[in-house]
Amino acid sequence: MTETKASTGSLRTWLFNPFHYVAGGTSLGLGLAIILVTGFLGSLSNSHFDGVLDFHTGAPAPLAAFLVTGIINWACMGIALYLAGLIASKTRPRLLDVAGTQALARTPVLLTALVALLPGYQRYSTALATQLSTLAQGTPMTDPMALLLPEGTSAADLATFAAVVFVALVAVVWMVALMYRAFAVSCNLRGVRGAVAFIPGLVAAWAASKALVIGMLVFASSCAPGVSEDEDANYAANIETTEAGRQFVALLVGGQFDAAVGRFDNTMAKAMPVPRLEQVWKELIAKSGPYKEVAGVRVERQGKLRSAFVTCLFEKESHDIQVVVSPSGEICGLWLREPSVQPEKE
Repeated sequence: MTETKASTGSLRTWLFNPFHYVAGGTSLGLGLAIILVTGFLGSLSNSHFDGVLDFHTGAPAPLAAFLVTGIINWACMGIALYLAGLIASKTRPRLLDVAGTQALARTPVLLTALVALLPGYQRYSTALATQLSTLAQGTPMTDPMALLLPEGTSAADLATFAAVVFVALVAVVWMVALMYRAFAVSCNLRGVRGAVAFIPGLVAAWAASKALVIGMLVFASSCAPGVSEDEDANYAANIETTEAGRQFVALLVGGQFDAAVGRFDNTMAKAMPVPRLEQVWKELIAKSGPYKEVAGVRVERQGKLRSAFVTCLFEKESHDIQVVVSPSGEICGLWLREPSVQPEKE
């Protein structure tokens, strides 16, 4: 019984006060390694920790951006709490101790980066972002459930998304608890005095990290070598075409044929009215089986027009749905191409 209690106490100490065992240079080295691994995993799932307490899954970015963001978060927290310790503590804290323990205190976000790799979370977060983008463009929502369960997702994906969000929230609470414990140990502050010094330091570090991360991204964008205005405009047009293709397929999957036809130009709207578009989609489902997901999108340019080839996986086969987009952003062509990516057989 004594051994069990000792083992339980040791585990609790490792989880909530590892600084009892590790501090100084060892804590700094281990913590920085964890921060860099977290950044690498974040780059695989496009999960951004762009602030001391922030986490969201968003647009792709270079690996360096994920790694530098982690360093910025740690540095802001370490500096802010070192200054708070100098002001509030009766003893002079060592910068190495504060920096090292604050680096190790960011360990819980590694758990968030790991669970964000789950396929169900990735599918749901991508589909939800597409659905919200469609709404932002003024497309009416005919089915309110489409926001809760966007096209291409399942109840299992929703459950996975909710579980990852829950884990992320727990990780933030755990991390803040570790940060406070690290601050208390490294600066020799306890109780009300420690809390009064810690909270302003945390708020200041969060604000500074947000400002620095945003500034870093803006600076990197402005200093990107070899990107002309034409190339930049071409890149933006490709992104818009990709989104147009994804959103159009999302409308088809959601049965929002009126909204889909509303994106056609006049010629296309006359050639393929709502009943015809609905018939074509239902015939495709009958032939290829239930829709599963979008496997990818590629963009090709034909003169002033751009085409988004949206590779859609169905139960039996896959097809490229070619969505031709005019310079004005209207859909002026629609084609069903031969299967380009075969779904994996179970």
